[in-house]
Amino acid sequence: MSLDLHLIEPHEITREEAVEALRSKTLVNPVSGLANDYLNLFNELVMMLEQIPRMPELLDDLLAWKPVSYQDYFRGSRLPGRYCALEAYEQLSPTFRRRFETFVAELDLIALASVASVRRLFRDGAPKDMERAAATCHRAAEKMRIILIRASRLVNYANTGEICGAPALTAIEPDTQSARSARSAPTPPTHARPARFFARLWRIGGI
Repeated sequence: MSLDLHLIEPHEITREEAVEALRSKTLVNPVSGLANDYLNLFNELVMMLEQIPRMPELLDDLLAWKPVSYQDYFRGSRLPGRYCALEAYEQLSPTFRRRFETFVAELDLIALASVASVRRLFRDGAPKDMERAAATCHRAAEKMRIILIRASRLVNYANTGEICGAPALTAIEPDTQSARSARSAPTPPTHARPARFFARLWRIGGI
């Protein structure tokens, strides 16, 4: 009896494939289950707010800014690991996820108010008092930066107890009967919080 053996040639991955695989693994923070890349949506707006007085050519990009949810951000992304980011987000504990989405809701509110303020400032072209316009943009950027720092710590370290005076949070939901019950229970949407709460907290009217 003769055996016909076929050798399988080992697959040598290219440098591009190796980089893509590495990025896929590093996109989601294993501590929190969140991807820090999402916060770039707000970091870019902060950068434009800081630069707009000196670079008015950024105006169109700034005024075109729109809020995007975490899920929609990665659904529309081409980043390696985007599917892992979406899967990990679904596995977050309800309490931890609400904490993150509260930060996002605050950022969205401040961002939209900032964009509206810049739109008014540049409605008739470049403001006559550019120094005042710069101060307005700077205040808006600083308010966003405060929330971004807290959100970034949540993404990178998961436990916000030392930051907010809150109890420790568990990012990934444990696989227990109570956890499964929590998953089946309806979760109040973050956007249900009244806008006046955040407006009062951050004095949006002063932007």
